[in-house]
Amino acid sequence: HEGAAAAYMLVIVAMVASAPVGLMRLFNRFDVLAAQSVIVSAGRLAGCAVAAWLHGPMEAFLLAWAFGQVCGFAYLCAMTLSELKRRDLIAGFTLHGGPLAAGLPGAWRFAWNGNFSSTLESGLTHMATLGVGAVLGPSAAALWKVGRQIADAVAKPARLLSQPLYPELARLRAAGGEA
Repeated sequence: HEGAAAAYMLVIVAMVASAPVGLMRLFNRFDVLAAQSVIVSAGRLAGCAVAAWLHGPMEAFLLAWAFGQVCGFAYLCAMTLSELKRRDLIAGFTLHGGPLAAGLPGAWRFAWNGNFSSTLESGLTHMATLGVGAVLGPSAAALWKVGRQIADAVAKPARLLSQPLYPELARLRAAGGEA
Protein backbone atom coordinates (compact mmCIF):
# COMPACT_ATOMS: atom_id res chain seq x y z
CA HIS A 1 0.00 0.00 0.00
CA GLU A 2 2.98 2.35 0.53
CA GLY A 3 3.65 2.55 -3.22
CA ALA A 4 0.00 3.36 -3.94
CA ALA A 5 -0.01 6.05 -1.26
CA ALA A 6 3.15 7.58 -2.70
CA ALA A 7 1.62 7.55 -6.20
CA TYR A 8 -1.52 9.18 -4.79
CA MET A 9 0.67 12.09 -3.69
CA LEU A 10 0.77 13.13 -7.37
CA VAL A 11 -2.81 14.32 -6.85
CA ILE A 12 -1.41 17.22 -4.78
CA VAL A 13 -0.97 19.02 -8.10
CA ALA A 14 -4.78 19.00 -8.46
CA MET A 15 -5.37 20.02 -4.84
CA VAL A 16 -3.64 23.39 -5.02
CA ALA A 17 -5.84 25.65 -7.09
CA SER A 18 -5.20 29.01 -5.46
CA ALA A 19 -5.25 31.04 -8.67
CA PRO A 20 -8.53 29.66 -10.07
CA VAL A 21 -10.21 29.86 -6.65
CA GLY A 22 -8.99 33.42 -6.18
CA LEU A 23 -10.22 34.46 -9.62
CA MET A 24 -13.62 32.86 -9.09
CA ARG A 25 -13.94 34.73 -5.77
CA LEU A 26 -12.84 37.95 -7.44
CA PHE A 27 -15.44 37.46 -10.19
CA ASN A 28 -18.13 36.61 -7.60
CA ARG A 29 -18.56 33.13 -9.09
CA PHE A 30 -19.16 31.24 -5.87
CA ASP A 31 -21.57 29.03 -7.82
CA VAL A 32 -18.56 27.55 -9.64
CA LEU A 33 -16.77 26.87 -6.35
CA ALA A 34 -19.86 25.17 -4.93
CA ALA A 35 -20.27 23.07 -8.08
CA GLN A 36 -16.61 22.09 -7.93
CA SER A 37 -17.07 20.70 -4.42
CA VAL A 38 -20.04 18.67 -5.62
CA ILE A 39 -18.07 17.36 -8.60
CA VAL A 40 -15.19 16.24 -6.37
CA SER A 41 -17.58 14.42 -4.02
CA ALA A 42 -19.64 12.91 -6.84
CA GLY A 43 -16.51 11.72 -8.63
CA ARG A 44 -15.22 10.11 -5.46
CA LEU A 45 -18.59 8.52 -4.73
CA ALA A 46 -18.90 7.12 -8.25
CA GLY A 47 -15.33 5.84 -8.24
CA CYS A 48 -15.69 4.22 -4.82
CA ALA A 49 -19.01 2.66 -5.83
CA VAL A 50 -17.35 1.08 -8.87
CA ALA A 51 -14.38 -0.07 -6.75
CA ALA A 52 -16.74 -1.62 -4.18
CA TRP A 53 -18.90 -3.23 -6.86
CA LEU A 54 -15.80 -4.80 -8.41
CA HIS A 55 -14.46 -5.77 -4.95
CA GLY A 56 -11.35 -3.78 -5.77
CA PRO A 57 -8.28 -3.55 -3.58
CA MET A 58 -7.30 -0.47 -1.57
CA GLU A 59 -5.49 0.90 -4.62
CA ALA A 60 -8.81 1.05 -6.50
CA PHE A 61 -10.27 3.26 -3.78
CA LEU A 62 -7.20 5.53 -3.87
CA LEU A 63 -7.65 5.79 -7.63
CA ALA A 64 -11.33 6.66 -7.13
CA TRP A 65 -10.41 9.37 -4.62
CA ALA A 66 -7.83 10.79 -7.03
CA PHE A 67 -10.36 10.65 -9.89
CA GLY A 68 -12.80 12.86 -7.99
CA GLN A 69 -10.10 15.40 -7.13
CA VAL A 70 -8.82 15.58 -10.71
CA CYS A 71 -12.37 15.96 -12.09
CA GLY A 72 -13.05 18.89 -9.74
CA PHE A 73 -9.72 20.51 -10.61
CA ALA A 74 -10.34 20.16 -14.35
CA TYR A 75 -13.82 21.69 -13.98
CA LEU A 76 -12.49 24.62 -11.94
CA CYS A 77 -9.69 25.34 -14.43
CA ALA A 78 -12.08 25.12 -17.40
CA MET A 79 -14.60 27.45 -15.77
CA THR A 80 -11.86 29.91 -14.84
CA LEU A 81 -10.56 29.99 -18.42
CA SER A 82 -14.11 30.41 -19.67
CA GLU A 83 -14.72 33.33 -17.31
CA LEU A 84 -11.43 34.97 -18.29
CA LYS A 85 -12.37 34.67 -21.97
CA ARG A 86 -15.88 35.99 -21.31
CA ARG A 87 -14.43 39.06 -19.61
CA ASP A 88 -11.85 39.45 -22.39
CA LEU A 89 -9.00 39.19 -19.91
CA ILE A 90 -7.07 36.44 -21.64
CA ALA A 91 -6.34 38.27 -24.90
CA GLY A 92 -2.66 39.15 -24.97
CA PHE A 93 -1.95 37.00 -21.92
CA THR A 94 1.67 36.11 -21.23
CA LEU A 95 3.35 34.60 -18.22
CA HIS A 96 4.93 37.97 -17.43
CA GLY A 97 2.27 40.53 -18.26
CA GLY A 98 -0.88 41.14 -20.25
CA PRO A 99 -4.17 42.75 -19.29
CA LEU A 100 -4.44 41.08 -15.89
CA ALA A 101 -1.28 42.80 -14.67
CA ALA A 102 -1.81 46.17 -16.36
CA GLY A 103 -0.94 48.89 -13.87
CA LEU A 104 0.20 46.39 -11.25
CA PRO A 105 4.00 46.20 -11.28
CA GLY A 106 5.24 43.00 -9.65
CA ALA A 107 1.81 41.33 -9.79
CA TRP A 108 3.04 38.29 -11.68
CA ARG A 109 6.07 37.86 -9.43
CA PHE A 110 3.70 37.95 -6.45
CA ALA A 111 1.30 35.46 -8.10
CA TRP A 112 4.05 32.99 -9.01
CA ASN A 113 5.65 33.22 -5.57
CA GLY A 114 2.28 32.77 -3.84
CA ASN A 115 1.44 29.74 -5.97
CA PHE A 116 4.85 28.18 -5.36
CA SER A 117 4.52 28.80 -1.62
CA SER A 118 1.08 27.18 -1.47
CA THR A 119 2.27 24.17 -3.46
CA LEU A 120 5.33 23.75 -1.27
CA GLU A 121 3.30 24.10 1.94
CA SER A 122 0.77 21.50 0.81
CA GLY A 123 3.48 19.09 -0.33
CA LEU A 124 5.49 19.41 2.87
CA THR A 125 2.39 18.82 5.00
CA HIS A 126 1.75 15.50 3.31
CA MET A 127 5.45 14.61 3.18
CA ALA A 128 5.67 14.95 6.98
CA THR A 129 2.85 12.43 7.39
CA LEU A 130 4.52 10.04 4.94
CA GLY A 131 7.84 10.51 6.76
CA VAL A 132 6.29 9.65 10.12
CA GLY A 133 4.69 6.60 8.50
CA ALA A 134 7.97 5.48 6.93
CA VAL A 135 9.88 5.78 10.22
CA LEU A 136 7.27 4.80 12.82
CA GLY A 137 4.63 2.89 10.84
CA PRO A 138 1.07 3.47 9.66
CA SER A 139 -0.57 3.75 13.09
CA ALA A 140 1.87 6.48 14.14
CA ALA A 141 1.22 8.28 10.83
CA ALA A 142 -2.52 8.13 11.50
CA LEU A 143 -2.04 9.59 14.99
CA TRP A 144 0.24 12.29 13.55
CA LYS A 145 -2.37 13.17 10.93
CA VAL A 146 -5.19 13.38 13.50
CA GLY A 147 -3.03 15.47 15.84
CA ARG A 148 -2.09 17.81 13.01
CA GLN A 149 -5.75 18.23 12.02
CA ILE A 150 -6.70 19.08 15.61
CA ALA A 151 -3.86 21.60 15.84
CA ASP A 152 -4.93 23.12 12.50
CA ALA A 153 -8.53 23.39 13.75
CA VAL A 154 -7.40 25.19 16.90
CA ALA A 155 -5.26 27.62 14.87
CA LYS A 156 -7.86 28.23 12.13
CA PRO A 157 -9.64 31.20 13.80
CA ALA A 158 -6.33 33.04 14.11
CA ARG A 159 -5.46 32.32 10.45
CA LEU A 160 -8.89 33.50 9.32
CA LEU A 161 -8.47 36.75 11.24
CA SER A 162 -4.90 37.39 10.13
CA GLN A 163 -5.72 37.55 6.42
CA PRO A 164 -8.06 40.57 6.65
CA LEU A 165 -6.42 42.02 9.77
CA TYR A 166 -2.89 42.64 8.44
CA PRO A 167 -3.98 44.80 5.48
CA GLU A 168 -6.24 46.82 7.78
CA LEU A 169 -3.44 47.35 10.28
CA ALA A 170 -1.11 48.41 7.45
CA ARG A 171 -3.75 50.83 6.16
CA LEU A 172 -4.23 52.32 9.63
CA ARG A 173 -0.47 52.67 10.12
CA ALA A 174 -0.06 54.37 6.73
CA ALA A 175 -2.90 56.77 7.60
CA GLY A 176 -1.37 57.56 11.00
CA GLY A 177 -4.30 55.98 12.85
CA GLU A 178 -2.46 53.80 15.38
CA ALA A 179 -4.57 55.13 18.23
